[in-house]
Amino acid sequence: MQLIYDYEPEKVFKDVDVYFYGAGTGFSSYSKIGIAAFKSINKKPVAFIDDNFIGNSDKLFDIKVLKPEDAKNQIEKLGRDYVIVITSNYFDSIAESISKFKLANKAYGLTPLKKNITEKSCSTLISYADALRKLEGHHSKSQQYDRKIQTLKSEKINIAFLDIQLTERCTMKCKDCSNLMQYYEKPINADHDELVTSLNNLLEVIDDLSEARLLGGEPFLYKQIDEILEILVKSEKVHNIYIYTNGTIKVKRNIIEALKNKKITVEITDYGEKLSRNKENLINSFEEASINFVSHKPQNWTDSARIVQNNLDEKNLTQMFKACCVNDVFTLLHGNLYHCPFSANVVNLKALFPSDKEFVNLKNLSFEDLKINLKRFIFGRPYLESCKLCLGRDFTQPLVEPALQIKKNIPLPDFIRK
Repeated sequence: MQLIYDYEPEKVFKDVDVYFYGAGTGFSSYSKIGIAAFKSINKKPVAFIDDNFIGNSDKLFDIKVLKPEDAKNQIEKLGRDYVIVITSNYFDSIAESISKFKLANKAYGLTPLKKNITEKSCSTLISYADALRKLEGHHSKSQQYDRKIQTLKSEKINIAFLDIQLTERCTMKCKDCSNLMQYYEKPINADHDELVTSLNNLLEVIDDLSEARLLGGEPFLYKQIDEILEILVKSEKVHNIYIYTNGTIKVKRNIIEALKNKKITVEITDYGEKLSRNKENLINSFEEASINFVSHKPQNWTDSARIVQNNLDEKNLTQMFKACCVNDVFTLLHGNLYHCPFSANVVNLKALFPSDKEFVNLKNLSFEDLKINLKRFIFGRPYLESCKLCLGRDFTQPLVEPALQIKKNIPLPDFIRK
C-alpha cells in the first residue's frame, strides 16, 4: 500500500466517497480528528472501516462502521469513486487488511488535514491543542511506515523513534509508570561512557532517525544530558529531539544553553502543583531563553504497566505485538538496543533472561556485523520474548488514573522471584 501524506484535501476529497479506516473504541483521537477536519470542508465520510470495532452499536458519530469485507461489498455495489483516509496509527495492520481485501492501492494520512482543523470544528469532539499534538504523532508514525517500506526495498536503516533512557531514577514514584520505574529497588543513571559509545555506534550505522527521545525516570536527573544533546544535535541523521520531563526539577544554566536548538522540544507533563512543583519555573526559563516546549496534562494512561504471565499462544502474541503502540519505539538502555521500552526494562530488571534475541549489543560489534544484526533485529520478529510478560499496549487496554504515587517500589512478581 502506498501511503500519501502530502496532498491538498479540498482537491482529493472533492468529488469522491471517503472512507475512514480506523474507528477504535469511539474514544479514538484520530477518528475525532478526521471528523473535526471534515466539518470544516463540509464533508462527511461514507463509513468507517475497522477490523475489530468495539462499540455498543454498529455506528460511530452516527456513521456506519463496516468490517473490511463489508466495505468491499458496499464499494462495489455503489460503484462510485472513493478514497481511504487512515484514522489510526496502526499503519502496518491496516495496510495488510487493505491489501488482503483489495480495497485500494493507496491510502491517505491525516496530516494534511491539520489546516482544516479549527477550535470550532473540534468542539464537542476533542480539544484543539490535543488534536494538533496527536497529529504530530500520526505524522511521525506515517513517516515510520514509509521509511520501513523503503528500508525493506533497500539497504538503508531508518528508525522513526528512539527512546534513550538516561536514568532509572525519578523524582516521582508512579504506580503505573509505563517504563516500569515502579519496580526499581536501586535505580541508577546510565554509565556515561557506555551511553556515548553505544549512541555513536548506532548513529554511525543507521541512515535516518526521525525522533530521538530523552527520558527516564526523570531525564533532567542525568547531569550530562547536555553532552548527549550535543551528539544528537550535531548528527544530520537526527531530525527531532524530544525531552520528557515531569516538571519537578529546576534546570541548570548549562542545560538551558544546550536546549537552545530548533531540533529540540521539551515536553512537560503537568501533574498538578503538588507533584509538578517546578513546572512554572521551567516554563518561565524556557520562554525567556526561547526554547521550544509544550506543556499538557497526563493523557490516556492504560493498565499496561505490570509484569504478568499472560499465557498467550504464538498466534495471539504475534497479534498483540502487531497491535502494540510502542512496537516501533526502539529503546537504548545500558548499551543495548531493544524493540520497545517494556522489553528494555523487563530485561534490565532481570525479569527475563537476557537473550541476544531480545536486544542488539551496540558496543562490541564491527560496523558491518552491527548493520546486519540491526536490520535482522528490526524486521525479523513476529513478537518478543518480553511480550509473554506484557498485558499489551493498544487502545483496548482499560484506562487508569495517571500518576498515583506509591512510597516503595513494587516487588517483582512471585513467579519471577522464584
